[in-house]
Amino acid sequence: MELDFAIATFFEESAENLELMEKALLSLESDAAEDISENLNALFRAVHTIKGSSGMFGFDSVVAFTHVLENLLQTLREQKKPVSAELITVLFESRDHMEALLNHCQQNDGEPSADLTAETQRLLVRLESVNQVQEEAVSEPMAATPVLTGNPNWQLSLRFDPDSFRDGMDPLPILNYLGSLGEISSVETVESLLPEIDDCDLEHCYLGFEISLNSHASEKDIINTFAHLDESAYRILPPGSPLSLYAETLSARETETGLLDIWVKQGALTGEEASIIALKVESPFESEADDTADNQASANRAAAQTSSKMKSSSLRVDSDKLDELINLIGELVTSGAGVALLSHGNGPVQEAVANLNGLVEEVRDAALKLRMVQVAGTFNRFNRLVRDTATSMGKKVELLMSGEETELDKSVIEHINDPLTHLVRNAIDHGIEAPEERRAKGKPETGTLSLSAFHEAGSIVLEIKDDGKGLDPEFIRKRAVERGLVSPDQMMSRDEIFQLIFEPGFSTKEIVTDLSGRGVGMDVVRRNINDLRGRIEVESEVDQGSTFRIYMPLTLAIIDGFLIGVGDERFVLPLESVEECVALDAALVKANKNGAYINLREQVLPLVDLKQTFDIQGVDSRRKSVVVIHNAGCRVGVIVDKLLGELQTVIKPLGPVFKRLSGVTGSTIMADGEVALILDIEALASPENL
Repeated sequence: MELDFAIATFFEESAENLELMEKALLSLESDAAEDISENLNALFRAVHTIKGSSGMFGFDSVVAFTHVLENLLQTLREQKKPVSAELITVLFESRDHMEALLNHCQQNDGEPSADLTAETQRLLVRLESVNQVQEEAVSEPMAATPVLTGNPNWQLSLRFDPDSFRDGMDPLPILNYLGSLGEISSVETVESLLPEIDDCDLEHCYLGFEISLNSHASEKDIINTFAHLDESAYRILPPGSPLSLYAETLSARETETGLLDIWVKQGALTGEEASIIALKVESPFESEADDTADNQASANRAAAQTSSKMKSSSLRVDSDKLDELINLIGELVTSGAGVALLSHGNGPVQEAVANLNGLVEEVRDAALKLRMVQVAGTFNRFNRLVRDTATSMGKKVELLMSGEETELDKSVIEHINDPLTHLVRNAIDHGIEAPEERRAKGKPETGTLSLSAFHEAGSIVLEIKDDGKGLDPEFIRKRAVERGLVSPDQMMSRDEIFQLIFEPGFSTKEIVTDLSGRGVGMDVVRRNINDLRGRIEVESEVDQGSTFRIYMPLTLAIIDGFLIGVGDERFVLPLESVEECVALDAALVKANKNGAYINLREQVLPLVDLKQTFDIQGVDSRRKSVVVIHNAGCRVGVIVDKLLGELQTVIKPLGPVFKRLSGVTGSTIMADGEVALILDIEALASPENL
């Protein structure tokens, strides 16, 4: 239904306004905030928009709370003074509570819970108290906000679409919200819109209202009330409107009768003015010269009213529909490849199929681009996280961001947020020192944490960098030995030592806090990144800082792969993990308690035999090869019978029956219709398979 779509749009737009509020509050709190008035205006607009739309849908709990918050923000706007740290804290809490109320409205039909209601009352008391303090703090008269003089009566002409009831539209919330902007002194129903009783359709809406609103609200505020209606559904006549504007409205309602009588009854016009308007409508050209100014004012007002409506060239599309489109295009690619095989030997058909497949690939690339979104939205969420985490730990941290315009697949964006959150918190907790410790080291009191995104070799790199204490490889190795993660005599490179921090149960903290110390989190980070076919690398120097780089594929829908053959089966290795291919000399293969290996350029290379791993039957090939792959700093050789070359293919997820199948992460359909499994590099490189 239309109402369901409107409500869904409301919650999406409310989430965007909450983000705008957070951004404005962070800017207000920053020393770099140059325009306090602009940020306060942004806050007010966001709160006012949420309040107005909530009233439209009957979310009274949100309206009641935001009304008080709106009053406080209006007081701040009029004073145009710097806001205190205490006030910003209250505004942050209010923003979070608005989010909680909206989440409740989205998930529940009933009244808010007792805890939510208690929090509402607590914050309302604080907001009222702070508002009173702000008003009393004005030591000198401020420039008054311009208000309408004389009779502030707005005349609102409102008509509803005949299908409004069918679409779930209820006119009552609109009237209720108008009442929050001022006093509705009169509401008259336009009787000429009502049909004869025999012609009445009970599912049709025949409502038309002429409303007299006594309010000092701005025209933009009143227009926002009708944001969900078509522009032709309402006309707004501000206080002091010229008679020509009334005449224009009357002409637009040419099929209706009795409008002039209603306006006279409501006090919007005198009887004499109504007579003049009636003459104007009957003879619109008689007084054209006299009404040039009035017509110009009417045109300007109409232009302002039109421009106030939100215009956008973008279109909201459900992500499930995009997923379905990608799947269908994947099937089309597979079918096209099959037709190409059948066309061999027929020149004209082969050429036509090649052209068709070229177009299909272009369509696929265009569809994949539809799923690409900028990482700016994800990065911006960390402003608040860094502020709250640093404040709770008594640290000073400045967040720098770059590459926000870099695009990444939406499915990757959705899953990368949790790993990034843990890495950012970890950098503040473990990395950046307290102000006194930084002073002792000759560093600035304020630590620097940077988030950046950029393209590199067909992948997206997300980088988290801090200028804190860094990682001590000797200390990490010592703690790993203590916890039994490595043996005391095990030889390890610097990169391998840094990878130990991602092992389950590993922690360098001696004291458990709310944020860290239990040895959980970093292992989940690596596992989540590996699940997305990514990898993480670490660079660090003691007392200089640490850098975590996450390498992610551009999209999860397709894969650049390397096709291999083992027996009668075919498998796909992610191309980004393939380093090289070498011929296998069986005489050089050695074995120990940990499995088979070869000496490759003076380095030990563990081997994985896919025939044994997956129990593949068939005659052994006389000429075997080793595909060298890497994962998390480890190199492994995969023994294969055939090297079949590179390919780009659409990934198909495995069904629930194969959910626990180790060593396989997905599948793909080849050109000949056969299925090839996509191998899980992390699982192949695990000690169980070596």
